[in-house]
Amino acid sequence: MKYSFGSNFLPADDAFDERTQYIENYSTGYSEYSVVDYWYEHMLFGRIDMTRSDIQMDAIYPASGSAFMKRLYHDEEEVFALNFVADAFTAMQNDVRNHLRVGSLSSNGMLGSGLIPKRGWRDPKEDYFSYIKFLYGDLIFPFMSSPEINSNIVDFFDFVEQFAILIERITLLRPFTRSEYLLSNLATPLYSGLAIEIDDTSDQGEDFNKILFYINDFQFETYRQLAANRGFNVDKNAPWRLVAIPYSQQMGAFMKTNGVTYETLTDKFYKRCCFSDIPDLKFYLKEFYNAFVKELPTVRVPLVVGKNRKSSLTKIIERDIMTEEGYSEEWFFDNSFWIRLYIYIRAKETNRDWNQYKFDQVSTKAAQFLQHSGEEAAYKFINKEVRLPWGEDKVIKKYRRGTFRFQRKRG
Repeated sequence: MKYSFGSNFLPADDAFDERTQYIENYSTGYSEYSVVDYWYEHMLFGRIDMTRSDIQMDAIYPASGSAFMKRLYHDEEEVFALNFVADAFTAMQNDVRNHLRVGSLSSNGMLGSGLIPKRGWRDPKEDYFSYIKFLYGDLIFPFMSSPEINSNIVDFFDFVEQFAILIERITLLRPFTRSEYLLSNLATPLYSGLAIEIDDTSDQGEDFNKILFYINDFQFETYRQLAANRGFNVDKNAPWRLVAIPYSQQMGAFMKTNGVTYETLTDKFYKRCCFSDIPDLKFYLKEFYNAFVKELPTVRVPLVVGKNRKSSLTKIIERDIMTEEGYSEEWFFDNSFWIRLYIYIRAKETNRDWNQYKFDQVSTKAAQFLQHSGEEAAYKFINKEVRLPWGEDKVIKKYRRGTFRFQRKRG
């Protein structure tokens, strides 16, 4: 393959030209191999449900601690993948070792040390927790503690109202819900449980090294063929990453052994993020507010307003910590409140071009679904309304913020 020099450190125009060369020069090899391209064609592969057309673009992830996860050992480190993926990788390892043993593979190439797993499944819940902590320290607390915002926050409800204002701003560039985090460029293909990496030091942003150490290696063609024989594709932009293709005949054999088919894979092995989003929202908002109160336990508010709306007399109010009991006791924190706030955040994340009437209509109907048809029906309706249409994630578009706002009065 001809060398190209794409890098994250290049100016945008130069990087684009070099990436284009990388794509155009990527070798098809002796066989017309399928490839996974996480940068362009298959950005969400393994992180959205592709088995059912009615809920495409729903974020999914394997459950942590799942019985469907299997260990692959390396130097006392544990690498995990879905059981059928681990079995297929082990079979590919044995293929490589057999070739090395009989001398049909040299010990000098990229496969010379065998096929050693370095990274596998990562738990998105742990990464999301770290991300949210960073988001609070980097954006949420600085915004809430600014004098003009801080003076408007007396209690938790005030905090939520200001948080909704902030959501309008931060979701231009950053996700908030776990669903949107999993679909963003902050997420890794390793969340899917379908990917195993044999290198934990290379940078997929540096094209020259990918070409030098992998694509131009004299064993790369053999590597791709052995991968295809066991139902893996090689990631076009990270050639050390093997990605299981569940709908392939070869991977299907390993799936059958583990009691699953492509059609049943999502329902059996995965969870849908949407069912965690509102519990996450409740938990993190309470944690945000209580952390805020600990840092700024009091607020000075106007007591008497003089001429020209200037405060002539103020008093200091002590903010109360929000407890679990407080959540259940306050009437305005019912299910319809959380549904409405959740829809507001999701619609801002996905840049829905709604007016206030549309937002109110969706919120009301979702609350009715929850009351009369249950949680699953409500979430399915919400996802249908707020999720990105198929293919929109690949389109560079203008941000559409809509005119809707999160508004709720206290009775």
